[in-house]
Amino acid sequence: MRGRALVCALALAVSGGARAVHADEPVTADAADTPWSRGVTDAAKAQAQALLEEGNALIVQNLFREALVTYEAALAAWDHPAIRFNMVRALIALDRPLEALDNLERALIYGADPLGPEIFAEASTYQRLLAQQIGTLEVRCDQAGVTVSVDGEPLGPCPGAYPLRLRVGPHTIAADGADRLAITRREAVAAGDNPPLDVHLTAIADATLTRQRWATWKPWAVAGGGLVVTGVGVVALLSARSLRDDYQAALARECGELACDPADLPVGTTDLLDRANFRSTAGIATVVVGSAAIAAGVVLVVLNRPYTVLERRPTVSLTPTAGGAMFGVAGSL
Repeated sequence: MRGRALVCALALAVSGGARAVHADEPVTADAADTPWSRGVTDAAKAQAQALLEEGNALIVQNLFREALVTYEAALAAWDHPAIRFNMVRALIALDRPLEALDNLERALIYGADPLGPEIFAEASTYQRLLAQQIGTLEVRCDQAGVTVSVDGEPLGPCPGAYPLRLRVGPHTIAADGADRLAITRREAVAAGDNPPLDVHLTAIADATLTRQRWATWKPWAVAGGGLVVTGVGVVALLSARSLRDDYQAALARECGELACDPADLPVGTTDLLDRANFRSTAGIATVVVGSAAIAAGVVLVVLNRPYTVLERRPTVSLTPTAGGAMFGVAGSL
C-alpha cells in the first residue's frame, strides 16, 4: 500500500518495543497532486526520502535524539504526514508528549490516505493514549501591567487569555505586577479540558494595614511627664539656691566679719542650710529622672511610627481532577 510505504520503517509500540515495517516503495512515489505533495519538487522528495531512511536507521539503534534531528531535516524538505508520524515515535521515546501530540495531529490532518489504514489506526491509538497524558487549561488575566508565567515560561501581555496544553499533574502558576501582591501557586491539571484559571492580583494598598505599637498618646505622655518632672526638679534647684542665699545673708548678720561656730547659730539659720541641701539633692534627682523620661518618650515616639503589615486572609481553592475513569477534587488552603 502507498500509505504504508510512506512510513518506511520501524513502528514504536507504546510499551517502548519496536517492530520492523518494511516499505514497498519510497515516499517519492506519492502522486504530485495530493495536498501533501503539491508544489514539492522531485529533488526535495528524494532528499526527504533519504533523510527519512536515515532517521529510521537511527531509531533502530535507539538513537532517538539523532533520529529526531534527522526527521526535522526531512520535514524541512517535505512536510509529509508519514515523516511527522515517524517523528512522533521519536518524541514519545524521548518523553515529550506535548510535541508528540502536536505533530500527530498534523500527521492525521489528511486522514488515512497518506498513511494507509493500518498505520492510520496505529496513529489514532497513539492519539488516544497521548490525550490521557495531556490537559488543556486557559489562563486568563484582566489587569494591565501584570505578567503571568506557567512553570517559569512567561505568557503574553495582560489583559489576555492563553489556552495551554500541559502535561497531567501539578504546575506552577506565578504572577507579578507593579504595586500588587505577587502570587505563586500550584495547580493540578487533569487530562482533557480543565476549568479556566483567572489570575487577579490584589493591590498592595488593599492588602495592607497601617499599625502602631502603642496608642499615639502614650509615648507623648511619657515625654510630657518627663518634662513636668524635670520642671519640678529645676524649681527645687532654684529654691535650694535661694535658700543658700538666705543662709549666707543670715550668716553675715549673725557673725559679721568673724567666723562663727555652726553650733552657736540660731536654729532658724541652720535650718536654712539643711533645707537648701535637701532641695538641691531632691532637685538633682528629679531632673535626672525627668530627663530620662523625656529621652524614653522621644525613643517611644520614634518606635511608634506607623508601619504597614500584610493582611493575611486564608483562602481555599478546589480544583477538579480527572484521569481515566477516576474523578476527584484537589484542595489547597
